[in-house]
Amino acid sequence: MNLRRCFLYVSALCTLVLGVASCHKDSDSTTSDYFDGSLSFTIPSYVSPGETHKLVPSGIINPSGKGVGYFWLVSDVMTANDTTKYYTDSNKVDSSFKFVAPTKLGDYTVKCVAFADGYYDGSLSKSVTVVSPESITGSGISNKDLSIQDDRESDNLKYYYMDAGNLYWFKQNLAYAQSGVAYVNAAAMTRLFGNFYTWEQAKTACPDGWRLPTDAEWVNLAKSIAPTKDFKVGETFTGIAGNLMADIYFNSSKMWEYWPTVKITNSTGFAALPAGYAVISDTDNKFYGVQEYAAFWTADEFDSTQAVYRYINVNQPDVLVGAADKSSFAASVRCVKNK
Repeated sequence: MNLRRCFLYVSALCTLVLGVASCHKDSDSTTSDYFDGSLSFTIPSYVSPGETHKLVPSGIINPSGKGVGYFWLVSDVMTANDTTKYYTDSNKVDSSFKFVAPTKLGDYTVKCVAFADGYYDGSLSKSVTVVSPESITGSGISNKDLSIQDDRESDNLKYYYMDAGNLYWFKQNLAYAQSGVAYVNAAAMTRLFGNFYTWEQAKTACPDGWRLPTDAEWVNLAKSIAPTKDFKVGETFTGIAGNLMADIYFNSSKMWEYWPTVKITNSTGFAALPAGYAVISDTDNKFYGVQEYAAFWTADEFDSTQAVYRYINVNQPDVLVGAADKSSFAASVRCVKNK
């Protein structure tokens, strides 16, 4: 899977085809008409193995006033179509399809086809990727590392952490499912990328005893990597990004693209991955910068409406600093704890 194409274009691979590949028509008909409307159904872009979703087709209207039939096909899983409704069936017949995510990680295509005699088929295909924590490899994190259990989660999620800059630092992005948003709003991605949190959410999202790091504490982390450099609050940390970045793969696809100026060593064990960031709104959440940025909130305010965050750009060897809106910009969180 090419992550750049897949992640940056969340609705990619969703195509509407009204064609002649399969035409259902009366035996005495010489031409076919098109349905009114566009076929639609909703499914998350990323799902966990065994996850179940009820897919409900909508948007297609038979101009004659008669019914519409539907059949479904999941690539590499089903060898035959599953017809959930015939066009001669009553409108009371349920046309939905029960999708059960395959156990094998990877990419699949779910296809729905609307049909009726005398009309060209309406077809819609959507891609879905099956993921699990095993989808992320190359982080360098080991079950021998220091760890805590987050008892707020039903499965007692475990976080691994490191000792650096006179603090304990998470080696993973915070994945607190009861706050923030998951990548492309797909809950299955929370355990992989962590959630994205507004600054207001980030202030209270860490487990008990843990908190957001200040920018001064980021300075201490930077100095633990390069003690001779004069790093300062609110300024760029030159030349150390690669010490925080891990050569991470997602479902066998490399996440940090190679740039000759950036030497990825993950010498600190911080294991930064390029999850990008989100912009939150009441109507729709937007996700940007995956495979390009790792962005982390600090505890510092810039002014009354903005807070300070630290970030890494794939093509720069530096740890950069920025300010963003407290309530609409959403970034990753690395929790810290005093030793």
